[in-house]
Amino acid sequence: MAVGYSLSAKAALPVVQVVLFPLAFAGGLFLPPVAFPDWLNTLSQGTPPRPGRDLVLRALTGGAALAAGWPVLSGWTVLFAALAVGA
Repeated sequence: MAVGYSLSAKAALPVVQVVLFPLAFAGGLFLPPVAFPDWLNTLSQGTPPRPGRDLVLRALTGGAALAAGWPVLSGWTVLFAALAVGA
């Protein structure tokens, strides 16, 4: 929302795509995180898609949810909400 409020409609779409694809890849949406090198797996755990992916995967497979996912998602939510309000 912050990108949409800050940029024109023509500029917002490419900017969102440039941000979305690296975050989705680093978050483990294209490849499973077990296939990542150690440095990317560590970096991946702080991106917004990774805890969401892990929580959904745990819910679908019946495993216990990781407690570390909720603080990461909450932090990104607060950051993105502040950016949207500021825009």
